[in-house]
Amino acid sequence: MLDKLCRRVLAGCAVLAVVPAAGCSAKSTPPGPPAIGALPVVAGPADIVLPLDDYLETDTQYATSVHALLSLTAQCMSRYGFTASTDFGRLPTWRDHGNLFGLVDDADTRRAGYKWFQPREITVGDTAKDAAPPRSPEERAVAVGSVPAYAGKTVPKGGCDQEAAEKLATGEPGAGVNDAFVQNLENDAYQQTEADPRVLAAFKDWSACMAASGYQYSVPKDANNAAFAMPEADQMTMAAVDLKCRQKANLVPLQLAVDRAYQQRLIEKNAQALNDMRKAISVQADNAARELATSHGTTT
Repeated sequence: MLDKLCRRVLAGCAVLAVVPAAGCSAKSTPPGPPAIGALPVVAGPADIVLPLDDYLETDTQYATSVHALLSLTAQCMSRYGFTASTDFGRLPTWRDHGNLFGLVDDADTRRAGYKWFQPREITVGDTAKDAAPPRSPEERAVAVGSVPAYAGKTVPKGGCDQEAAEKLATGEPGAGVNDAFVQNLENDAYQQTEADPRVLAAFKDWSACMAASGYQYSVPKDANNAAFAMPEADQMTMAAVDLKCRQKANLVPLQLAVDRAYQQRLIEKNAQALNDMRKAISVQADNAARELATSHGTTT
């Protein structure tokens, strides 16, 4: 979480070093493809839900933590005479996987073709405001700790950004809330899914179907990438064919089932680190709620 908040909210924020628990390396040779059972029903993007989501913050927890981090940073900055914003406006949620496998829904495809996806957003602070204004050079120096002192006062190591992050993380077990670790596991599972023999066979079926309509692509992502350089009418036409070919090959339900199976395997392999993550999320959520109750009288 700390790394994520720094990247999304506080540009230039110092990131705490996070080391996954011992034994969590995914470098060993993986076993054969996992069993997948019956394919899930995928009626639309909302049906693309993955097991590793259980080890990420909910949207409410995410919004609360971002708001609390901004509040803690503002309190620190005020010691040096700066007024920092505690509002962020709107930002995309990390739990939206609707476009993970590309085209899914008939209505969305008819409406916008390959440009259908708009990530869900969550609100942090005042909905009437956008992201906080850029920091002045002096503010940034205090925020990231690039100066030892300012206005006659010592600047904490790592600056106010680091101080706020450490306060929000107080009491977290293990490596704390480290969304980058979960995202790396998600990426590992996705890459294994793309190389799975069952998915590769479905890609061949999809490719043959596309070729019958004059489109020569080996894998769906190639069509998706090409579409954005096409005139609007052409990309819309290809999107309609593409979706029909995906449906004919039962591609998205297969990809989702396979991805879930690889994620479940990674969850079992990294159980301790992920269980620590789940506990850390709970601790951080409590810290964030207490901070906002004290400083703002609100938890959202």
